Amino acid sequence: MRQVNNDPNTPAETVIIDLKNTNNVIRRPIRADSAIMHLTEPIIALKAQGKTLQLFNLETKERLQTYSHQEDIVFWRWISQTTLALISSKSVYHWDVMESKTAAPRKIFDRQEQLEVGYLGRLQRSDLTRDAEQPDHQLRNE
Repeated sequence: MRQVNNDPNTPAETVIIDLKNTNNVIRRPIRADSAIMHLTEPIIALKAQGKTLQLFNLETKERLQTYSHQEDIVFWRWISQTTLALISSKSVYHWDVMESKTAAPRKIFDRQEQLEVGYLGRLQRSDLTRDAEQPDHQLRNE
């Protein structure tokens, strides 16, 4: 969750609420367009300006990864304990964020041109995790 504040003199703040314990509210002075929590670990992934991604461990307050993509990321989600799927208007990438601090996302496949401006209504993990060599790669747009 991100707190919106209309006062330009007040710094931006990202607010994280533990859904198992709603009294546990974490506030961080971080500016981000969107944020997603890791599936099981206290790790938050932040996206800023559509292209810049950062991962932080909330317990140790350590920045784990930083990456800037050349295109805007239009959709992203965790697909495993170690991998973020990143979807730009042109391609789908997997980023193994636990591999190393310098690991970059790898392209899995290109999106079909007619889907470049489409709305991503549902994305299944099997769509993103097939072997990239298979010729039937398509991003479902439902």
